[in-house]
Amino acid sequence: MIKDKTGVAVKIVAAADSSTSAISQDGLDEKLLVETKKNDGKLSAYPEFGCDKNGLDVLDAVEYDCLIEATPTNIVDAEPAFSLTLKAFEQGKDVVTS
Repeated sequence: MIKDKTGVAVKIVAAADSSTSAISQDGLDEKLLVETKKNDGKLSAYPEFGCDKNGLDVLDAVEYDCLIEATPTNIVDAEPAFSLTLKAFEQGKDVVTS
């Protein structure tokens, strides 16, 4: 999906929603991530790799190069994007945000 639209090949090692995630150092299937969230409402339902880790815990649970941060952000305190971005920077990672 990403490569088809951008021409850039990426390996997604984790994805998180507001309370759950899917994590695999070997990579996750983009289409299955979207289908799982759409059909089950939570990424913890992702086969074999779904879990109950939240966004901040995910950043500690996986090796990654770049955080793509796309959460809905609270205009008052900038959360959860603010904490996720700071943590990624503290870990020496690149961040792409909307």
